[in-house]
Amino acid sequence: MLLSILVYGLTAAILCYLGWHVSHREQQARLTYGEDFQLPFYSWEILLSILVIAVVAGARWHTGYDHEMYLNEYTRLLEDGDFKRQRFEWGFKLISKAFALIKAHYFFFFAFWALLQSSLLYFALRDKKFLLPFIGLNLMLGVYFYNWCNSMRQATVACLFIALIPLISKRSWRNFILYTLVVLFATSIHRSAFILLPLYLFTFYKGGFGDRQYHRVVGIAAFALSIVVGVYPVWFKTFTFMPSLLEWVGYDAYNQSALLESLLNGEFRQVHFGPARMSVIIT
Repeated sequence: MLLSILVYGLTAAILCYLGWHVSHREQQARLTYGEDFQLPFYSWEILLSILVIAVVAGARWHTGYDHEMYLNEYTRLLEDGDFKRQRFEWGFKLISKAFALIKAHYFFFFAFWALLQSSLLYFALRDKKFLLPFIGLNLMLGVYFYNWCNSMRQATVACLFIALIPLISKRSWRNFILYTLVVLFATSIHRSAFILLPLYLFTFYKGGFGDRQYHRVVGIAAFALSIVVGVYPVWFKTFTFMPSLLEWVGYDAYNQSALLESLLNGEFRQVHFGPARMSVIIT
């Protein structure tokens, strides 16, 4: 426990400092080059932040049930040349087998996925560098890094969606086609990416993304829904009567496991006050 507090706390401090440094350096440069000046995405602070996240993710241990599942599956892939679980999407299988082909240690396998996730997130925020110090704190002191490590494929798709938001905010047929193609490709990592396709429909509201009132309504609704879905697992009750939908998005295993009963009984509800909540106060 003490080691976890030390590693996560130190990593949060490093990411916060690097985020502050690149933001401050950009602000100072704007005094000379003008208000529109921006440091590139590949600034050393951002690249170092991504590398730090990847190293910590690669070296992690016992971060949840799914992490052990991925570790066992990759170990089996190294030894036998195939997965025990055959329901992985083809894109995830292809990348995993590429690592297994060169006999890469599982450290590099897990580090790659964290590298991909953090690269997408930082790329999405390349024009909002003032947010990076807070991103580092929330990522490591909140539940996000744990989710990245545990729900690896889903988290990768979620980070990809953040990077795709500019395509949504600037509505055009070209952006729509590009967004659709990327989302369809993302389904090769996890099938739940199909859920992202209808989100483009929000841009057809006449006010669009420039309407602040529209922002508030959608934001409040999304926030309320996330609380219901994330904290209270009552939504599983609906899905138990919709096994075909669960199977379509790749969650049918939960419909047939003891985990569903535990969720419905509230055993996984987060009611404690600890490090996962501290990030809200700090930031």
